[in-house]
Amino acid sequence: MRNVPLLLLPLAVGACVSTIPITSITLAPPSEKLTRRESIREVIGSHREEIRDCYLQALRTRGSIPDGKVVVRFGILADGTVKECQVEFSSMDSPMLERCVQDRVLTWVFPREDAPRTTIVTYPFLFVRNAPEAPKPPPAATQ
Repeated sequence: MRNVPLLLLPLAVGACVSTIPITSITLAPPSEKLTRRESIREVIGSHREEIRDCYLQALRTRGSIPDGKVVVRFGILADGTVKECQVEFSSMDSPMLERCVQDRVLTWVFPREDAPRTTIVTYPFLFVRNAPEAPKPPPAATQ
């Protein structure tokens, strides 16, 4: 069976990856920040397949891409739309992948906020290929 690329998001349960926390620059009280942070994670998680598709597209084009990370920074306006998205860091050596991730993030819509402010988010997308499956032992001989 082929190795299938896998996208690990920091929000994945049981993922053994280091994460970079979402940073919010807002004037909200602490309880609202937590709620906002959770809603941001939820929206990002709902778009996991889009980001995985970016990786698969880059993989098909290049034939091989190493495991790595793309960290993006984007602003969410009060109406929930994404204002801009920039790659802050990438270890992928794939401008095509980075651009695809940026383009996808720019289309996402987050929950609205009551106050007219922009939430700045820094988020890492971790790309890891599945390990090859271990060979299965031959069936036991029957007599």
